[in-house]
Amino acid sequence: MPVQFIYTYPLLINMIVGVLMFVGPMSAAENNSSLTMISLMITGYGLGYILFSLLMGKIIRTHLAKYQIIGGTLFISLLCLILGAVNNPIWMIVIYSILPFGASLFFNAFQALMKDVHDLTARPISWSVSSYIASLTFGFAFGPLLSGWLREISSWNTAYFFASGIAFFVAVCAMFCSPVKSDKKENFVDYSYAKKPDLSISGWAGSLTGFLILSLFLTIFPRQSEQMELRPLIKGLVIFLLNIVQPVYVQLYARHHNWVYRHTVAPFINLLGIVALLSFYFARNTFGLYAGAVLFGMFLSTTAFTAIFHSLSHPVKSVRYIAVNEAFVGTGFLLGPQLIHIKPATADFTFSYFVALFLVVFLILFQFIYIKNKTQSNGKLS
Repeated sequence: MPVQFIYTYPLLINMIVGVLMFVGPMSAAENNSSLTMISLMITGYGLGYILFSLLMGKIIRTHLAKYQIIGGTLFISLLCLILGAVNNPIWMIVIYSILPFGASLFFNAFQALMKDVHDLTARPISWSVSSYIASLTFGFAFGPLLSGWLREISSWNTAYFFASGIAFFVAVCAMFCSPVKSDKKENFVDYSYAKKPDLSISGWAGSLTGFLILSLFLTIFPRQSEQMELRPLIKGLVIFLLNIVQPVYVQLYARHHNWVYRHTVAPFINLLGIVALLSFYFARNTFGLYAGAVLFGMFLSTTAFTAIFHSLSHPVKSVRYIAVNEAFVGTGFLLGPQLIHIKPATADFTFSYFVALFLVVFLILFQFIYIKNKTQSNGKLS
């Protein structure tokens, strides 16, 4: 099987995550559940992802990655099946809290496997990272879009059953298929990053901020879309645009791997996050939501790319760094929904967009100063 085929695995699994992050909050909002109930669903997923990701650093082994991928996907398949049969919101929160075990097991094992693929192809890590992000975001784009369509022709539960079937399909594929090295010989290029500064902390700061704001958006968008009286398919289209722009945008800079070490580039690109949040806040029609979604997707792809790149590029600590990065992803999902409580007494939930805007400004300043200091001191990976 060509090595490129394995990138369909995270595409399909992230499609499932997209279904979960869309269907749970949207169905709750449709049933007039409070923002607290919606936030608990996403918070539970985030807390579980943190705890399980920290555990993965100790149990993930490259030579067992294939079997750990199978185990993770079968676990996801089973829980999605249960979600399709359960309508109790308390039980849904419980299931959302333990489901990250399967997701964390899959994504950590896959990234360990991906490092081997990088070694097989002798391509720069930026190629592996961009392919990984493309597969993730394509999945996260189509999951909500398909869920919105399934809701219009059937019910939200149908989307859960669909997700269960997809997870089982990935498990079967992983069981019978393994990536193999192509017979075609490629010119070897030494893409050693050992002499580069370790900027993983900068990447993790971006990862935490990006997923903080994403989880906050996933918490308040269901209520915002209900107020705007959007159809389920239109709701799914907003999330689709947010994600589909990411693989397109990431390809613009994935061919180059030195820009991540420049203190002006990533902070400058992150200015898009500010414009995106303002678009969401002032949106009075679908155009404002569409514009915000596209711009936020561009911002999120930058934070994700730099975080995964700096984690994977370490010659010694990459497996541990991957687990740490995934823990920050989970922390973002845990803390993001809590930002809805930071607002003046007279403000509504959309004030949270200004709280998120402050976080982006802080990230820009932090990355600019941190990267500049590390590169000027010429710190080496250790």
